[in-house]
Amino acid sequence: MRSIILLTLFLIPLIGFASFPIQTTTPSDTIIETKKETMEEYNIRIQKHNYNQQKNNYKSLFKILDSFFLVLGIISIIIATQVAKNSTQFLAGLGWLYVGILSLGLSILIFLFKEIRNLFKKKQKIN
Repeated sequence: MRSIILLTLFLIPLIGFASFPIQTTTPSDTIIETKKETMEEYNIRIQKHNYNQQKNNYKSLFKILDSFFLVLGIISIIIATQVAKNSTQFLAGLGWLYVGILSLGLSILIFLFKEIRNLFKKKQKIN
């Protein structure tokens, strides 16, 4: 059984591939024409690349801030409900609730800012 497996998996493909010669290309087919760019074109390309990287950094910053404030708001509200169960620490619970509501509000404002900015970008691309 082992010899059948070895024969079918290794020897037959070797013989099969060896019986079909590979056609090589001529050297003229492999010549690729390259366009040389000037220093000015190079500088423009680098500036565009840096601008795109900076734009992506702002996008990631907005995502991080939005996520941070959302998580902070949810955690603060959960802490406020747990603290509010103790009637002796009512003001501490109120403070945590205040922090939670502010954080959720900031998260919503950042999200709305991003969406409005994206809407204006789409309008500019259409026009």
